[in-house]
Amino acid sequence: MKKRSYIGLALGALVAVGAVLSLPSCGNDKKLVNIAVQPALASYGTPQAGLIQFSAIGTYIHPPSTVDITTKVTWSTDVPELLTLNVDGVAGAVEPSGGGGCGIADLIATAREGTGGSGNIVIGSASLTVKDPTNPLCPK
Repeated sequence: MKKRSYIGLALGALVAVGAVLSLPSCGNDKKLVNIAVQPALASYGTPQAGLIQFSAIGTYIHPPSTVDITTKVTWSTDVPELLTLNVDGVAGAVEPSGGGGCGIADLIATAREGTGGSGNIVIGSASLTVKDPTNPLCPK
């Protein structure tokens, strides 16, 4: 009889451990803790240069993972007159506005930290330079 009770106890413990390991980590939703915009630096040779495709890589905890979230972030810029975002509806596609302007702008990717759209906002950014070799006031 004792042998059977030890086997039953061992099987019960194994089932309990398996149940605990299958629960979501810490019982929390996936939490976004960082957004890395790639490439982090880009330069356009002229205000009429073509598009550059950017991606947003999100780092999560609960459970830990790194995921491409390019289509899930909101893209913006601090100099909207210099850059056109989401060219042809493609997330992360950016090109100069073509209006002859030049300068330096940040491309910003934002998302909420929780998977349910709640929580703080997480921000990632890249720095872009639009050059105009014909204008001496533009960045070189």
